[in-house]
Parts: sequence; structure tokens; C-alpha cells
Amino acid sequence: MSDSKLFKDATRLTTLGRAPHAYDGLVNLPVHRGSTVLFPTLAAFEQSNLRPNETGRTTYGLNGTPTTFCR
Repeated sequence: MSDSKLFKDATRLTTLGRAPHAYDGLVNLPVHRGSTVLFPTLAAFEQSNLRPNETGRTTYGLNGTPTTFCR
């Protein structure tokens, strides 16, 4: 929305945080799925396992994708 001052408070509240320009015009974030996570080195993989529950860290499974990070 280019000029939010043209809209009522309720409309502005329901549209805050949307970035359709970042996702080819889509309002909702795309769903990310993956079964394999690649690391550049063994050391990077081992380091990632030291922080298994860190938010924003991509992991295998249901809780480690960009889709689950946007809570």
C-alpha cells in the first residue's frame, strides 16, 4: 500500500507487515518444504548441531523452515 494515510485504522492494521513485492505479488508467505539441508563443510554441520532449537536455523523436519519462523 503506497499511502497508508488514505486508509482507515482498521484497514491499515489488517495490511501491516505485508510485502507482496517480495513474493511476486502474493500476500501470504510461500510454504517452504525440504528434506535435505546442505552444509558447506563438516565443521559447519557440527556447529549447527550445537544449537538445535535456535530460532531461524534451518533444520530437517517440520520446525526448521522459513514457513515456521514467521510466527
